[in-house]
Amino acid sequence: MHYFCDRVSSLLVSVFAGDQDVHTTDDGKLIPMSGSNLFSLGEKLFQKKEYKSAIPVLWKSIMQHDNDDTRHEFNDEDDALPYTVENAFLMFMQCFARQGQLAEGYIYVAREYIQRGQMEEAKNYIDRAIEVDPAHKEVLHLRRLLKDSSGEKYGYQKAEITAPVRNVQTRGNSGMTPEELHDMGVAYFNQKQFDQAAKHFEQSCIDSNEQIGSACANAVFCRTEVLDWGFNGSQFDLDMERVERLMHVELMTFRRSNSNGKQEWARSTSVHPHMMLGYPLDAKLQRIVDEAYAATDEFRARVKIDETTNKAYVSPLPSDLPYDQQSYREEVVAEMSLLNSKQQQHRIRIGFVSSAIKQTAVMYLGHSILQYVNRTKFEVHIFATTGPDHPQFIQKSTNGFDWRQRVKDNVDFFHDVSHLQHNHIELARFVRQTKLHILIDWDGYARQGARPQGLFALRPAPVQIFHQEFLGTSGATYVDYLISDEITSPPQKDYLYTEKLIYLPNHFFSKGHAVMPEILPPRLQYEKATIPFKIGTGSPQENRCLASYETTSSDVSFVFCNFHKFLKYNPETMRSWLNILSAVPDSILCLLKNPPSGEPNLRQFVDDISPAMNERIHFLEWEDSLVNHQARNRDLCNVVLDTWPYNGHTTTMDALYAGVPVVTRSDGDHMVARVTTSANIVLGILELNGNGALEYESIAIKLAENFSFYTSIREHLIDTCLQTEPMHRFWDVKRYTKDLEEGLEIAFNNYMAGGSSAHIFVGKNNHSTDEAPENRTIPASDEL
Repeated sequence: MHYFCDRVSSLLVSVFAGDQDVHTTDDGKLIPMSGSNLFSLGEKLFQKKEYKSAIPVLWKSIMQHDNDDTRHEFNDEDDALPYTVENAFLMFMQCFARQGQLAEGYIYVAREYIQRGQMEEAKNYIDRAIEVDPAHKEVLHLRRLLKDSSGEKYGYQKAEITAPVRNVQTRGNSGMTPEELHDMGVAYFNQKQFDQAAKHFEQSCIDSNEQIGSACANAVFCRTEVLDWGFNGSQFDLDMERVERLMHVELMTFRRSNSNGKQEWARSTSVHPHMMLGYPLDAKLQRIVDEAYAATDEFRARVKIDETTNKAYVSPLPSDLPYDQQSYREEVVAEMSLLNSKQQQHRIRIGFVSSAIKQTAVMYLGHSILQYVNRTKFEVHIFATTGPDHPQFIQKSTNGFDWRQRVKDNVDFFHDVSHLQHNHIELARFVRQTKLHILIDWDGYARQGARPQGLFALRPAPVQIFHQEFLGTSGATYVDYLISDEITSPPQKDYLYTEKLIYLPNHFFSKGHAVMPEILPPRLQYEKATIPFKIGTGSPQENRCLASYETTSSDVSFVFCNFHKFLKYNPETMRSWLNILSAVPDSILCLLKNPPSGEPNLRQFVDDISPAMNERIHFLEWEDSLVNHQARNRDLCNVVLDTWPYNGHTTTMDALYAGVPVVTRSDGDHMVARVTTSANIVLGILELNGNGALEYESIAIKLAENFSFYTSIREHLIDTCLQTEPMHRFWDVKRYTKDLEEGLEIAFNNYMAGGSSAHIFVGKNNHSTDEAPENRTIPASDEL
């Protein structure tokens, strides 16, 4: 989280705020403050190194320059400077330079011009300040204000810029500085008290005049966590406008072209990549956020806190890092040539690095791959940057099935590198020593604080790949490929990615449901209902979202569900759900309290639109067992209504393997918006994909009203889950692994050939494009 503490605004208070027009000398003499006298006083303060006091005096001498010859009532030195505007300004700027604050000097002048409406002059000094300190938040804020005031680029309402920005250290009505409010927001966020976090971040944003960009972005994110959308979504709309405005400003101020014509970022954006996934904004903005984080990821990993002074500093990067790829290729080519000369078979060494090698969603979906890797062709390494789960948690979450142990049992080398979790430099050296050929990231930008931040930027492996945990581009020039499929990531939309893509033929998500003994297959017939409810009993209509009979209608006709995190919800999706409920009499909506603090806000939103509908919306408590959570999809849901633009991922796979159809929207461009669309196509139920909100609603209504249509869809889905010899291609993890291996092998061979990387279409004779990832940019017509 980035913010800048304004160190100079307090100097602006007295310059033109009714300063006294006379000065009292040491002997009590009153001297009128003409321009020349102000210059003499400023010079005296300068010589005494009282720079902060000299600054406003010298500036006023510049503004009151009157060309008179009377001067130096305070200085009888013969070598005193003549009073000219040039000398006054030179001394004024030296006051800043001698304090190591030259940029602040230019900012001071720019603000004075802004107050007088002289915007062109202000722009000149803002440009000078940027040359001195390109990442200075104050000057970037001023440049944004100038753009807003002139209506350039954005088309937003003109900003008020006549008053100087207040010192962000000033305490507001809360009695706290914006920085203190920001830090309190972080503390509340870490405790998952999102309501309080949002309030503190918002106040920090307001009190700092939006100078603390992370506070402004975090306030929005915390509100989305608890569905605090305002009346009929009005606050949500304002929040999306804020995010978009913030992104446009930071794009213009932090990104620039270097001497080679490549884009560079002075710092990362205030909006985190994971925040952006749930926002219904242009997918190109997501790429921009990802690029900013990728460009600064390694640098931020070297920011440390001095335990003695409690101040931040940046540790140096060793001169041999990042690793040179050309010399690495020569080593690999030499190694392969030697093995070939001895007619010895070689294996491609692949590694998976993650902070989630335990009972987590990525392991739930991914660990079964490792059972089926062809070990004659691949040597498999795991780099686990966190330790194992507690045995009690394993027992509670997965009925004692230890996924980390399964991983250990199915790889050549399991490296517990948890001691290097926050030392990406030594972790890079460790990975490099294994002489990997391919390194695969199973974290992406998820699990901030635990993921191996900065590792991939150091290039410890010649081929580096993003796979399935964080869905979307890495934004990095140092990640070569991303695993996807042609539906989730349409080739014509490849400008949304900085990597080349490895297109798998049967949905890019790995999923081990069909081969995991702890996951039960679905059944067409429902078991007799029990009171109290037990997993595996009753139909959705009978179990009625586990609500009491007093809180539901006597006859529930149909149960729509969604068990996603609330951060994937938005007002547009919720309005669609209400429309569906309204069209299907006696239907109910079954949701998961995730988190519980969001339920009151959602009910308030419904009350504002259609109060009667609240009686038909019910919430489940959190289920600690991942196994039971998957199983209760079958018992509680007739249909799952997907979220848009952030689809369900693990939760969607769970519902589908429980035999529950998932209705989704297919009108999104970003990877996270197309996961379910691709799944339904591969499963042969593309009728559940709606092109926009109206089609989405009509499909859901048809499923509820047309019993034969619903039954045919459900029976077909369950058949895919139960199919064996061969297993259905969607659930066949062995086939998935073979396809993934083919993609990895082609990627490695491309590397060995020394050619530029290209898209890889597994199973399609490797049709590819030849353009290098770093040269592929967003089309000019779509520039932001």
